[in-house]
Amino acid sequence: MGRMKTMTVLYIIAGVIILNLLLSVVFFILEGKIAKQEGRKRDPKITTWLCASLVFFMIAVGLVVLLYLLVAAFMASM
Repeated sequence: MGRMKTMTVLYIIAGVIILNLLLSVVFFILEGKIAKQEGRKRDPKITTWLCASLVFFMIAVGLVVLLYLLVAAFMASM
């Protein structure tokens, strides 16, 4: 039962990070269009947020893959 709770928590964390990535991409695109219309440069905070979201997304993907490998190894050893 403890493994199921761990997997559920990891899925929730991964879902939140994926949602953050999607939102950051949307805001990055929208802010770029607004900046282009106003004739100014992009806001560096939005770009930094996108880069951080990409890093967190890659970490989340790595953790989920690692979890699947650990569960597969555990199930194979039974």
